[in-house]
Amino acid sequence: MKRIILLAVIFAGLTSVSGATVHQINIFDFGFNPTSKTITEGDTVRWTNTGPSTHTSTSDQGSLDPWNSGNLSTNQSYQRQFNVVGIFGYHCTPHSFMTGTIEVDQATGVDDPSGPIVPLSFKIDQNYPNPFNAATTIQYQLPKAGEVRLTIYNLLGQIVKVFQPGRQAAGSYTISWDGKDRKGSQVGSGIYLYRLEAGEFSQFRKMTLIK
Repeated sequence: MKRIILLAVIFAGLTSVSGATVHQINIFDFGFNPTSKTITEGDTVRWTNTGPSTHTSTSDQGSLDPWNSGNLSTNQSYQRQFNVVGIFGYHCTPHSFMTGTIEVDQATGVDDPSGPIVPLSFKIDQNYPNPFNAATTIQYQLPKAGEVRLTIYNLLGQIVKVFQPGRQAAGSYTISWDGKDRKGSQVGSGIYLYRLEAGEFSQFRKMTLIK
């Protein structure tokens, strides 16, 4: 029963313990998933190591509210409550290339658990996993409804794949890419760019495919 509860928490990514919101971040395959997380002042973040290697969650130098989880072995977790508004970068001490960001927004004082959580701004997250082999997932947030288009380019600027989910309401969404181009052919190893367009918003990010 305990194992079932743990898995539910890991895959949901968001739960509630005694009225407090707990956001789940998994550590696996030398990366934090998700790499960036927006929470509300007073929320708690839990990091769980689901991979075989030892990792940490350690705030970057100069953080307003520093923390250090210490070494986390497989299935070990560390959690902390964020009571300071701001953007907090963090990393894994043994593997400094593993980085993440926690953005803490000010609490509004409005508590409506029955209503949907509407993002405060447009945002496109770093794909996960990255680098990736078979497939990767891209998550983005819309503060208002609009037409959405996600385009993947190679480094020559050529279009590799286009996703057009159409008009979407405000909220959080994900798109998965299986590493295939518009003709259904598998693309080669290398660095690719992905661009989210939603109304007046447009942003690029970079990802790496390894075969």
